[in-house]
Amino acid sequence: MEYVRRRGFDRLQMEQMILNYVHAHGRITRRGVMDLCQVNENQAVYLLRQLAQQGKLKLVGQDRGAHYVAAQ
Repeated sequence: MEYVRRRGFDRLQMEQMILNYVHAHGRITRRGVMDLCQVNENQAVYLLRQLAQQGKLKLVGQDRGAHYVAAQ
């Protein structure tokens, strides 16, 4: 059996990491997702939008003050 080294996390792992962070800290920003998941800006925006579309996160504010919180 060959050992395969994987780099980073898959999308589902990243989504769970984001949700866990929000539940622990109350909110997360795009920059926070970039740091947490080690992804670029486009990937962070995509992950946050997916979670919002799934009804798991809610966008609060806009521009520099924008952040995401757990959807109620």
